[in-house]
This record gives sequence, structure tokens and C-alpha cells, in this order.
Amino acid sequence: MIAGAAAVLVGAGLIGVAMQARPVPPLPIGPGVLPAVVGLGLLGVGAALMVARREPHDPAPSRPDRTGLTGLALAIALPLALAATLETVGVALGLPLVLAPLLAWHGMPPGRAMLLAVAMTGALLALLGGLLRVPLPLGPLAGVPPWT
Repeated sequence: MIAGAAAVLVGAGLIGVAMQARPVPPLPIGPGVLPAVVGLGLLGVGAALMVARREPHDPAPSRPDRTGLTGLALAIALPLALAATLETVGVALGLPLVLAPLLAWHGMPPGRAMLLAVAMTGALLALLGGLLRVPLPLGPLAGVPPWT
């Protein structure tokens, strides 16, 4: 309930900031689009969290679980490895190699994890590279003709 209310407040604040952003004449999309989209997403997630049913909370284990520490190590090491090799590997090849193991570690079947990681990478590349025209490091795919 509290997390949902916080998400709704932050989402409303982002939408307010987005409405204040002044358009830049040569650009087809103004600088307020991304905060507005994130704000709308936070409003939806916050509303869903506020109406979701709560299940009874289990007490925390007395000592840290070894699998939890491995998951934490993966969540730290994989993004750091991507950041260190981003110019060489590129976003299109590197991001699925980070997302798929993390999704599989959290219980998703490996095939579905890889498909979802590739789909998420494609959506991110389409949003950032295609719609917002943000230059992204493509690594060995730099010579491939662009989608746009």
C-alpha cells in the first residue's frame, strides 16, 4: 500500500515535470516525453500495488541464504561486466547476455528467459535508438544498416 502510494506520487511528479518541459524546435519529440511515459507507468504500477491483495509475510531467515548471495553477486557482476565491455560487445549483443541469466536465476525457464531478454533489448533499442535517436554503442553490429 505504501509502495503503491509512493509510486503514484512519484509518477504524478514526473508527469508534472514533463508538462513543464519546453519543446525544442528542431526535434520531433520534446524532452518531456520520457518523464511523461515513466510517470504514466509509475501511476499504473502504483495503482496496481495499492489494490493488490497482500499475502501473509513469512519471517526472515536467521542467516543469509547461499543462493541469495549468488543472486546478489550475479546482479552486481553481470551489469558491471557489460559496462566494462559495452564499447566492444555493444548493447544489442551484451544486454541479452546480462538479462537472460538474471531472469533464469529468478525462476524463468532458460528458453523463455532468452526470448524475453532479446525482446526487451529490441524494445529498448527501438525506443532509444529509433524513437529518441540516442546513439548507442553497437559493437560488432556497427556496420549493419540501421532500422530507421
